[in-house]
Amino acid sequence: MSTPAATVAQTTLDRIFMDFARREGERDWQIGALLTFPGPAPMVAEVAAHLAGRLPHAPELTYRPAGAGRRAHWAADPDFDAARHVQAFDLPPGEGPLADRMLTALLARPPAADRPLWDVWVIRDGRGFGLCYRAHHAFQDGLAVARTVELLFGRQPRPAPTAPADPLPGPGAARRLAALRHVLPLPRRRARWSALDVPRSDRRAASTAETELPRLYAIGRATGAGVTQVCLAAATAVLREAYAADFPGPEDGVYASLGITARRPAEPFPRLGNRAAGATLPLPCGEPSAARRLQLVAQNTAFARLAEMAQEDGALLRLPHRLAQRGMDRWLDARFVPLAVADVRTRGPLAFRGTPAAALHPLPIGSPRTRLFIAWTAYRGRLHVTFLGDAALPGLADLPDRWHRAVDALARAVP
Repeated sequence: MSTPAATVAQTTLDRIFMDFARREGERDWQIGALLTFPGPAPMVAEVAAHLAGRLPHAPELTYRPAGAGRRAHWAADPDFDAARHVQAFDLPPGEGPLADRMLTALLARPPAADRPLWDVWVIRDGRGFGLCYRAHHAFQDGLAVARTVELLFGRQPRPAPTAPADPLPGPGAARRLAALRHVLPLPRRRARWSALDVPRSDRRAASTAETELPRLYAIGRATGAGVTQVCLAAATAVLREAYAADFPGPEDGVYASLGITARRPAEPFPRLGNRAAGATLPLPCGEPSAARRLQLVAQNTAFARLAEMAQEDGALLRLPHRLAQRGMDRWLDARFVPLAVADVRTRGPLAFRGTPAAALHPLPIGSPRTRLFIAWTAYRGRLHVTFLGDAALPGLADLPDRWHRAVDALARAVP
């Protein structure tokens, strides 16, 4: 077990996301994962006792925000109590898939405050129950959430690393200078997507889809693409079908932000803070051929290209704080990059009270900076996809069916 440090300085990205959440609503900056189970729901005290037995292996989960400005940091909460982090509610009656209803109901629940910025929700329903781990996106990135879910609901925790991580080399002067283009008010091409013209409702909704992993592996083997690239091609096809009038020509498309982890393997507190980098990807929605769309996506997500974009993002965050915040403000602007996508890698099996989780669904952030967030994770031989957007987004409930048709089209298009 790691011994907690007195304090851990917040990174530039931690501070930026804390500020975005204060301005836009803390509720919309939550990220997490929902596990669903059969049978009756546990008592809150039972879940709290389970968490208390796991938390000594992750002392960073007892940290809360403290200080301000340059002195902002994470500090151990002297009054930490696992029971304060467990909440419960009964799922209101309704129609539709259980996971969709659970995720949508969670989006309206208040986030953790005045304590470490995470919680676990027990969602009771007559057909089963859900356990959702949820955290502030400044407190954790997607990989940190995945590792926390593994710690809390996986097999016995692995020992946490104790050696400090080697510092990342700083970006060169040329890369820092190039990062200034995100700060300066240079002309940018606005996204051509009709959903941007729909007034926001200030309510979020989620819908989910599932795909058998062997189908995606088969498409990847036939084309040389990875599962992430196959999923990006499917997401591109979903948008093409749902908003066909927006992409009349083969060169038309829209940009999406893809999160890339920059977390070091030897970090002493691997579940604390946001260490993500971002890559802005063009999705070729106007391309009529499913095979060609996958080829274009694969070209745009080649390792060297993603690494270059991640380094560019890292250079932006090495600028003075005010410049970095201005750059992120411009970068994460739905008028230009209205979509976000994420591939969340969670290692199983996951269980509670000896009962394996039936499914694992990502919970992406609902920030107004993103009109639609598509996240996926693999669990027990299936890929679970979450579509999260404003409740007024046209066709949101139909996206899972479109996803299935997109995967079918890819399967037919490969040799």
